Amino acid sequence: MIFETILVIILILLIFSSYFDIKTFEVPYLCSISIFVLSIFSLLYQNNIKTHLIAGLICFIIGWLFAEFNIWGGADSQLLISMGFLFGFSIFFVWFCCIAIIYAMIFLLFIKNVKNPPFVPVFLFSYILTVML
Repeated sequence: MIFETILVIILILLIFSSYFDIKTFEVPYLCSISIFVLSIFSLLYQNNIKTHLIAGLICFIIGWLFAEFNIWGGADSQLLISMGFLFGFSIFFVWFCCIAIIYAMIFLLFIKNVKNPPFVPVFLFSYILTVML
């Protein structure tokens, strides 16, 4: 029951973060850090904590590299790390990659004047697909 509550709270925070990311190209720090803290707390309710920690560490490295090379912002990196801790090695990353590729192609083809498109909606849709399926 507690894990499901965490999932609902994270969903609400991702919706809120997506709205701000689309409108202002920034995510409130309180949202991204809250999602991170909840994903760490969710480790208490995971079966195999080790794989979740390894996934979080791998996501940390990828997120740091993406932020370092200005591929996306710091909030996107925090969300990637959070999803690594929350879902471990799961179907989330398959959904995330598929949606990210489609999303990037849309931005490259139709919306050319935005340097760094808002990426939090990709996390939101991937999250919804992972939790629902």
